Amino acid sequence: MSGAVLDAATVRQEAQGCWQSILPSLLIDVPSNPRQHGPCPTCGGTDRFRFDDQDGNGTWFCNQCRPQAGDGFALVMKVQRVAFPEALRIVAGVLGLDSTICARRQRPLSPPVSRIDRRAIAFRFELAALDLRLRAERIMEAGKRLNADSLNDDNLDRALGHVAQVHTDIQRAELFEGVADDLRMKEFVGKDGDHAQRKRAA
Repeated sequence: MSGAVLDAATVRQEAQGCWQSILPSLLIDVPSNPRQHGPCPTCGGTDRFRFDDQDGNGTWFCNQCRPQAGDGFALVMKVQRVAFPEALRIVAGVLGLDSTICARRQRPLSPPVSRIDRRAIAFRFELAALDLRLRAERIMEAGKRLNADSLNDDNLDRALGHVAQVHTDIQRAELFEGVADDLRMKEFVGKDGDHAQRKRAA
């Protein structure tokens, strides 16, 4: 960006809505459908990763990574193994900031968000819980068809490990569902408080 200061707010604004172009440019493959599962660009697997790109911010979720979720910049940091300033520079380089890769280059910066979108966060936790429960169900169904006598020791240990994972997945799903409920309750209480404040002001 010639003659201008490269700051996080500018690059974030330019990147918003463009992650489906930015990530492939960095050889980071993500599913094109927010409901589609696929391998994680960082830790692999086959169906542990989902790219939902909420509000055009490149958001994603992985059942295995720590942390399990983040935005497009966090994904670049994880895959490229760089800190945020370097990820900012990489994304800015892809955008060019004066190229045509992002058509909304000249739009004014949005005002800062005054409130956390708890409903959106709750929805993501519920999706994560659903993923875990579906995986647990698949493992349990496979376990019903398992013939332990036909397995050697290594395969039996591997199968038992998967079965043991069911308990952990269900516990995590319950935790995520509880977080989602708490977030929705806080959203409801917050709206109720705002309504009461507006009534008093009137």
